[in-house]
Amino acid sequence: MKESEALQQFKTAIEDVEKTGQNSIPTVNLKNYLDLLLRDAAQREAGLNTSTEEQRAHGLEVWKTQVGMFAEMLKATTEAGQTALKSAILINGGAAVAMLAFVGNAVTKSDLRPGSPILSHIGGALLIFMVGTGLAGTSTAFRYISQWCYAEAVNKPVPSRERTCGHAFSIVAVLLGIGSFTAFFAGGWLAFKAILTP
Repeated sequence: MKESEALQQFKTAIEDVEKTGQNSIPTVNLKNYLDLLLRDAAQREAGLNTSTEEQRAHGLEVWKTQVGMFAEMLKATTEAGQTALKSAILINGGAAVAMLAFVGNAVTKSDLRPGSPILSHIGGALLIFMVGTGLAGTSTAFRYISQWCYAEAVNKPVPSRERTCGHAFSIVAVLLGIGSFTAFFAGGWLAFKAILTP
């Protein structure tokens, strides 16, 4: 293969990746593809033509498929996390609003007075739902920061500070999300006990 053919093949591979909507290529995959091209070039220069044009084209297609699969899995993971956080905000916020409505009705339509035991317990549940909503919102912020760190790490060596920070922020975001769902169940249990307990 001539040098111009190799460069044209490389350019075509990048253009094919761009057509899938991706604007960055993981450096590991790019280096693997370049290693394949360099090995083939060295073998041809030494007179050892071990791979055919069809084999190289097949290798290129396999590489493009792997990059596309990686991109789709990343999108799916990001969307699943976003949906979980929206759900956590919705259920905790909805439960807090329901508790406020309950307290409002209890105070205006019954003889319950502020500070009564049932209202105190419902107030505790309301606080837990508010904390759950706050945890979910904070988790959303950490999710954004982790994605920003990963984007900054794209053109850096594999063990980079940005990638490490991205992992750390991602773990914090997951833990905050779990805390938000836990707060929903704890607040629900507390409200349930408050209503059933005389």
